[in-house]
Amino acid sequence: MPPMLELRRFFEYNPRTGRIRRIRDEEGKLMRRPKAITKGTKNGCHYVRYLGKTYMAHRFIVRWMTGIDPRQRSWHIFHANGNKLDNRFFNLRLAKGRATQEGEHTLDALVIPLPLEDPNDY
Repeated sequence: MPPMLELRRFFEYNPRTGRIRRIRDEEGKLMRRPKAITKGTKNGCHYVRYLGKTYMAHRFIVRWMTGIDPRQRSWHIFHANGNKLDNRFFNLRLAKGRATQEGEHTLDALVIPLPLEDPNDY
């Protein structure tokens, strides 16, 4: 996944709404009208495309906000309210997890409690 500063240069993220918008084109030029870029709902999640690669929106957001690449540390991101389309930062949690046979995840321990404030405080 690209570094946090690169993501912040090309995208803007609103932690209160969970929306991601592209603000620069592939050449780094500012766009006249930033556009929403979350696409599709494969597996019930939003996805973001950047430089020919596709990223799950919630992983992209954690990288954008914290600089942490959850995949490098084998961390699982889950949505506190259970809605995989709700990508407000308030709703995302990081945990170490392992897959079960049913494809669900068992959370071993909460690793980083992302903001627990009310999103209206942003």
